[in-house]
Amino acid sequence: MDILKNTEKKINNPVSTMSDEYISKIKETEKLKSMFLQNLSHEIRTPLNAIIGFSELLSRENLEQDERKEFFKIVESAGSRILKTITDTLDLSSIETNQISVLVKKEDLNVLMENVFNHYNSMLKNTPKNLTLNMQSPDAPNLFFRTDQRILGRIISILIDNAIKYTEKGDVVIAYTVDKGEFFCSIKDTGIGIEENSLSIIYEKFQQVSSGSSKLYQGLGNGLSIAKGFVEILNGKIWVESQLKEGSTFYIKIPSANP
Repeated sequence: MDILKNTEKKINNPVSTMSDEYISKIKETEKLKSMFLQNLSHEIRTPLNAIIGFSELLSRENLEQDERKEFFKIVESAGSRILKTITDTLDLSSIETNQISVLVKKEDLNVLMENVFNHYNSMLKNTPKNLTLNMQSPDAPNLFFRTDQRILGRIISILIDNAIKYTEKGDVVIAYTVDKGEFFCSIKDTGIGIEENSLSIIYEKFQQVSSGSSKLYQGLGNGLSIAKGFVEILNGKIWVESQLKEGSTFYIKIPSANP
């Protein structure tokens, strides 16, 4: 009878059958979900408030031309921040639900990399950072490669975006080549670097190397998780070498897709 009573208690209270480890994982998941919702609210409300506030100022007729231009830049930057937040959230959701469509075509990597480089080089000119962006490309007029241009471009963009975000001065150097049917790329920065004990979690969702009591950097902390997901969709690998306060170098290696 005692055995039946104990069994009945477990059936009526299924939580009691869970291991401490499983309960801990549930609590951690709930904590991450709560953190995500708080960060998402912050990443949308903050720039949205800027858009509303400065749009109201732009409606004033007595604004100087220089002020008007500056306010337009702020509104544009805030809009871009919201768009990035939504794009990252949708990409992460699509990766987790296996809803990414891969469109493989023969692409010229020189054109793809130059477009990404020009975008970020132009963006840096409008920031106060004392930062130089450089690119080392192979000596080849054309570098054709079978891949999904959108996904590969997104991976490179995330890594460059992170390098710029965490680097106040110095250099961000992009280098790429194709060897034995594989695309190899590195993004090296002279930024804050990553602590050794944090290297194992940087690809997890909602993680930032700056996590702590104060949120020093914009973003949801999903960039590297998205990049890793996209790299794996293209059957590639991603890894990092980093030293605290001296910078990081991220590497990706992606094979050419089959015809």
